[in-house]
Amino acid sequence: MIFYNNVLAKSFLKEKESLFQNRMVHFTRYKCLEIWEDMEVQLHEKQFEQYFFLTIA
Repeated sequence: MIFYNNVLAKSFLKEKESLFQNRMVHFTRYKCLEIWEDMEVQLHEKQFEQYFFLTIA
């Protein structure tokens, strides 16, 4: 889940940061992400899912 350019995202982000990740939730100060940034976020989500389910099994 990605929150774009809202009050909650801006409260988590510092002045120079553009993206904040917390497990499966991502906050960004921009209205949209570039393609490579969006792919990187999806990759981290997939890695988190795989490692999470691997530790449970």
